[in-house]
Amino acid sequence: MSMSAASNRNSASPVHRPLRRSSRFLVGQDDGGSWIVSDDRHLTGGIFADRATAMHFAMAECDYDPQEVCAAPKGMLSLDTLFDHHRPAPRDRRFG
Repeated sequence: MSMSAASNRNSASPVHRPLRRSSRFLVGQDDGGSWIVSDDRHLTGGIFADRATAMHFAMAECDYDPQEVCAAPKGMLSLDTLFDHHRPAPRDRRFG
């Protein structure tokens, strides 16, 4: 692989295309200004200080396949949506 191809592979270039159901990762800014990476499989994700770091994380997680990362509109992602699948089901206290 040439140096140019390697540097292109490692770049966190922006992904600007309509939301796709087949993309595994969504990268977007929440209303508070933090950058969120949300994994459709709920296996990983995170909160980042800037877009470049969030994109780098998402791209690295999917072996730099640009089809797996999609930009989300500002405000679409939040901490609630990021961690919603981790909330435990309410316990039935009658059997506690």
